[in-house]
Amino acid sequence: MNICFLFGAGAEGKGQIGLPQGAEFKRSIILGKDISTFSRNFSNIRIKDVEVDNGTILKHNSTSVLYQALFEKKEKSSKTWDEIIENYFPGIKEDSVKKYIEYKVNKSGDGEKIYEDFRKFYYKNVYQKLKEERIDKGLDAFLNDACICSYYDSLFNYLRKPELYAKEVINVIKIYYGALKCIYEGMIKAVKADNNANIYEKILSEKVDKNSVVECINRIENEVIEKINIEKTYYYEIRKFKNKSSNVNVWVTTTNYTHFAKKIIDVEDEHMHYLHGEFGKFENLYTKEIKSLKDFEVDEIIFPYLLVQSGIKPVINYYQIESMYKGFTDMINADKLIVIGYGFNSDDEHILNVIRERLRAEKDLVVFIHGNEKKYNSERKCIESFFNSTRIEYKKTAEFSHYLSTEIIN
Repeated sequence: MNICFLFGAGAEGKGQIGLPQGAEFKRSIILGKDISTFSRNFSNIRIKDVEVDNGTILKHNSTSVLYQALFEKKEKSSKTWDEIIENYFPGIKEDSVKKYIEYKVNKSGDGEKIYEDFRKFYYKNVYQKLKEERIDKGLDAFLNDACICSYYDSLFNYLRKPELYAKEVINVIKIYYGALKCIYEGMIKAVKADNNANIYEKILSEKVDKNSVVECINRIENEVIEKINIEKTYYYEIRKFKNKSSNVNVWVTTTNYTHFAKKIIDVEDEHMHYLHGEFGKFENLYTKEIKSLKDFEVDEIIFPYLLVQSGIKPVINYYQIESMYKGFTDMINADKLIVIGYGFNSDDEHILNVIRERLRAEKDLVVFIHGNEKKYNSERKCIESFFNSTRIEYKKTAEFSHYLSTEIIN
């Protein structure tokens, strides 16, 4: 029997490996704190006269991030527009946001003036505060809800011509290093008590030679595994199941970047697939070649091979295409497909469509949902909005161990 597991960030977040996920991950990328020194430890990034700087990835006119946050918050909430606006901008008595919302809904009024007032409001109350790192309660709430995917999507096309679009391309590179930094910082927290933690932290704040950077990247995952209690993880439960089930093959397709699933479960390379990139792998800006950090020359401009959460995934390399193809093939062909730690969302249409293909072939899907009854029901409703199928079995993550030991073969 071939069983494929699809993992998402929840399989390595709180209560598991302890890595940042969701809002924390997005927030870290948006803020871009201390990203300049960190990125220089991997590559001498300079296009024309433009280099990676510290500070927010948002621009003075990135108003769509606020606009989408407002509308998607309204879609998910029973709150009034006034309550939503007050949540992001407490005590600010201006009506430019409300007027812009009304204009977008009704298309009435002087659109040019209404937008300009909205842009000025965004500039003053979002962009300037982020630039100056003045994160108050309202801005903190906005960062949690910020709809950043369309902004990412608007930048990816510039990768075609780095020299022509130097500023935009540097911002893309900054996004990728922000993602890597967030993951790396999460790993450092897990080994904080270890003497080596100081070595790892150096990469965050000072220039370090390339050999030391390569060594840290190669070693830190193993140290995390040694420090955390892996027996509490989903991965360890699968490992136990795999070791006692001689007639079962375990395949893994993951949206996570790390090698924790492979290392803990002990998955064969042939059936271990990374859909959204891989920790320790980098991509050449010009040739788009993907390989390990140690295999690049010091003068090459490279960025982390990590696909951040966005509607459009810039899949432009054979390595990426092959990994996705093999991962999706395993998801469709497996006797059982089990999803755990993954949050179904419209940004991952490529994954949703593969699952739809499996369901059309009348193959079953088992989805584990984490959280209390309210969250379970909400997540299930969300999943059902994507798939009109009776072949989906829903379970709670608290049942995972029991399911592996007693139900999975049935």
